Amino acid sequence: MSRTERKIAFVAAATLLCSMLEYLIPKPLPFLKLGLANLPILLVLDIFTFKSF
Repeated sequence: MSRTERKIAFVAAATLLCSMLEYLIPKPLPFLKLGLANLPILLVLDIFTFKSF
C-alpha cells in the first residue's frame, strides 16, 4: 500500500468515525445535523496540497 493510499484510508476511517459519533448525538430538530463527518475532509483540503495526492 502506497503512502497516498494510506492517507486516503486514514481520512475515510476518520470520516466514518465522525459520522458514527454524530449519529449518537441527539438532534434538537429532525432536519438539523452538525456535519461532523465533513471535518476530516475539510482539514485534508486545507493541510494537504493537490500535488501530495
